[in-house]
Formats: sequence, C-alpha cells, structure tokens
Amino acid sequence: MMPQSPNPKTPKHPPCPPMTLGNMREHVIALIKRHDIYANWVGRPDRAQAVHEFEEIWIAPIYSEISYATALHEIGHILGRYQTRTYLKIA
Repeated sequence: MMPQSPNPKTPKHPPCPPMTLGNMREHVIALIKRHDIYANWVGRPDRAQAVHEFEEIWIAPIYSEISYATALHEIGHILGRYQTRTYLKIA
C-alpha cells in the first residue's frame, strides 16, 4: 500500500494571530528604519504619496487597517521593482 500524500490544503504551521494596531505601527516604523526611508506625516491616508527618486514617503499615522495598508503601499513604491519614472507612465 502506498503512503497517502499530505493534503495540500492543510497549513504547515498554525495561522498567525491578528495584528494589533500597535503591531502595525511597529511594522511600518521598522520598515522605514531598516530601509532608510524618509517619512513625512499627513493627516489622512488619501493624502499619502511616495517619491522613489528621493526615497521619501508621506503617510498618515497608523490608526486603522486602511492607514496600515496605505503605508505599506507607499513603502512598496520605494522598495518595489519598476518604480522609477522610466517605468511609470506620467500623465
């Protein structure tokens, strides 16, 4: 009899507990420090932006999952591939 293959849908490790707002804030700050990104603070997530050439972001304080996701998005513009003006279409 052949051994059964493991169920591919079974996780290899237990799921992570949900992140608290404090964990989200610490994560964003750690990324900014680790990658030497210059951060400016704005009042609302819809005012966030990034300038890849200067490794500078404008993000709202982390008070919700939305501001956390927005901060990660802007950090991604600094760290991600194909983020220079050569690759981005400027309207």
